[in-house]
Amino acid sequence: MTENFDDILDKLFDKPEEKMQVEDNENSEQLDLFNVDYAHNGDLPVSVKQKPFASTNLLMRFRSQLNRVIWTGLNATHTKILTVILSKTADQLAAYQKEQIQKKVKELNLDKDNLDKKTLTRIASEVKFPTDLVTRVTYNEIDHAIGYDNNNASIGTYIEGMKNKLEKWREIKADGITASFPMFKGIINNTNKKYFEFVYNDFMINILLINPKTGDFVRYPAREIVDLSSVRSQTLLRLLKQLRTIGSITFRKHTEKTNVKTRIGLWEQLEIPEKTREGKFSSKILKDALIEISPYFTNLNYTKNYGTANGHRVVVSYTFTFEPENPKKNTTYSTPEEILSEGLVNIDSAICLTRKDKFKAIDKFLKQKHGTAEKEYFAVHPEEKEQEKTEDDKLNIDVWQPSRGELTIRGFYDRELGKKVLEANIPKLEKIIAEILEQVRNAKGNMQLVADYNKTLGLLQKKKAIENFENK
Repeated sequence: MTENFDDILDKLFDKPEEKMQVEDNENSEQLDLFNVDYAHNGDLPVSVKQKPFASTNLLMRFRSQLNRVIWTGLNATHTKILTVILSKTADQLAAYQKEQIQKKVKELNLDKDNLDKKTLTRIASEVKFPTDLVTRVTYNEIDHAIGYDNNNASIGTYIEGMKNKLEKWREIKADGITASFPMFKGIINNTNKKYFEFVYNDFMINILLINPKTGDFVRYPAREIVDLSSVRSQTLLRLLKQLRTIGSITFRKHTEKTNVKTRIGLWEQLEIPEKTREGKFSSKILKDALIEISPYFTNLNYTKNYGTANGHRVVVSYTFTFEPENPKKNTTYSTPEEILSEGLVNIDSAICLTRKDKFKAIDKFLKQKHGTAEKEYFAVHPEEKEQEKTEDDKLNIDVWQPSRGELTIRGFYDRELGKKVLEANIPKLEKIIAEILEQVRNAKGNMQLVADYNKTLGLLQKKKAIENFENK
């Protein structure tokens, strides 16, 4: 047998089609922000000692059905605690499954040298998990795992608040079974021995947790959630990690219901107020979340997908892309140095972030004072300070921010291009758009051209909508 017993067990939790082998991105270079001379360089900020990364070695591991409900009303601390609980439960079930497999192998007198993956997978799929599952977590374990040092003072309050929120969750469907929350039959708080016991509802075991027959799992180190300070960042990371070995996922903007299933929209998952403007969502809310999760994805990017509603061009969905992860990258025993190095390289590779965004991401990642990374970088590289304005004017072709072009509609139409656009029919507009897009690519994101592109594309969408309406 070419693979050891533990390796085969590990593979039981990943989809076969997701087992894509990828190499580390050797072309990414870590930003030169460290080993700086604080003693002699007056341009540097006061040295800031970064806070430690979350030290938990738990693995977040659950079936993707848990992403098919909105984690209603949880704050960042609630999400951290629930992550710890689910991770502890997954460890329990993984240990139970491994024990049952070993017993079965012994009962059948199977020699490990002759035990192939197919047989092992079949045995694993036949394991019956107990329905009376209880996960015990001590106060200290929760405090330690979520990075708190408050002598357990607030744990009970946080869990009480989390329990009330969980009771509002509704219906998860899988394998022909529908289960309604609450997820837990009860939560026992033993104040004498300082531990909690989370007693699961029976159906939750089959619907939410380990079942090798489907292998439809979300799986990543729990510390990645715990190290995030925003609940929207936590939610976005959780949603993207469900396709971590694929590297691409599209979400509808709003929830869509069909006769077959309900597809939860990204705005509902992130609990965005209904009256929020698209511009505020993409430039502030979504951007802040992307900044915070950027250390955990390579080449992170997103695009908006447009449609037409009531004659207007509107965003209907968002596509997120990143470098697929190697399925073997499931270890939770990374050293702080490895976490730091990988996180900084990933931030530097983020396509959807400007240089200023990346400095913010570094400060967030290292839990240091805002502005520290930028000051350090330009103190070490003063020759690049003048390039900052130029860098800010460059934008990836897939992320449109037309307002940054500083060109009014009237100003656009007063120019030769604007006059040409106004007089053009649909085929001519499409040709003009293609020409501008080629210029944008050649100019590496010139914002004046980006503004031209967006205004021309907007007029094309309106003309198409009017033509479609008149042809009905």
